[in-house]
Amino acid sequence: MGQVCREINCRGEERRKEIVRLFKVDIMSRIKLLPGQEHISCTGDQLENEYYCFSYSNRKDQKKKGVFVCGSHAAKHFLELINKPNIRLFNPLIGEVADNNLQHQFDRRVDVGGERTEAENIVARNLRDAIDVLTIWWNNKIKYPLSDIRAQLNNNMNEEPKFRVIKAVNTIISSDQSECTTLKEMNNKLKEKYPNMRDYDFSLLNVILQKHGIKSYFD
Repeated sequence: MGQVCREINCRGEERRKEIVRLFKVDIMSRIKLLPGQEHISCTGDQLENEYYCFSYSNRKDQKKKGVFVCGSHAAKHFLELINKPNIRLFNPLIGEVADNNLQHQFDRRVDVGGERTEAENIVARNLRDAIDVLTIWWNNKIKYPLSDIRAQLNNNMNEEPKFRVIKAVNTIISSDQSECTTLKEMNNKLKEKYPNMRDYDFSLLNVILQKHGIKSYFD
């Protein structure tokens, strides 16, 4: 049985409209479901192929925040309701047709609604990928402030993230309770389970942190 999204019930169009009225909802990420992974959508359905992560906060009480996941059908409705474009699929597996991550590293373009329309800052891209790897490692158990940081990166894809944002993600990685001390080690552990998983390079983020005299937990 997959991981169940218990906090938000988003089954049906009227319920999703109600959620958007009650909560500020934003798109975080769209991730390929890896072999053997099982997740349950906020609709109650078993997710297949890919899933979307959304952040939400209560419009009347900003302290009430969270994250929910859903499949493509519900996600497209949420995106319509919040007037946001679709985002590229994060597919960390090497050699699949849907995997365009390597190609993005060279042309720095973003797929929006199936078309490459916007240049993407390479540092922002690195940070987005880092958070998505962490999302997989933590089995979608992403909380504030990481959820807000990930959503904001979608809104500012062509701008280099401020140093404080990179530092914040670095600090969050350092709080991991597993035997891994860096994101690179987490990536390597995931590769043991998923041999076709891409080997990510976060050296650009390391350099930025090192310039400020801060130990990097990315690599």
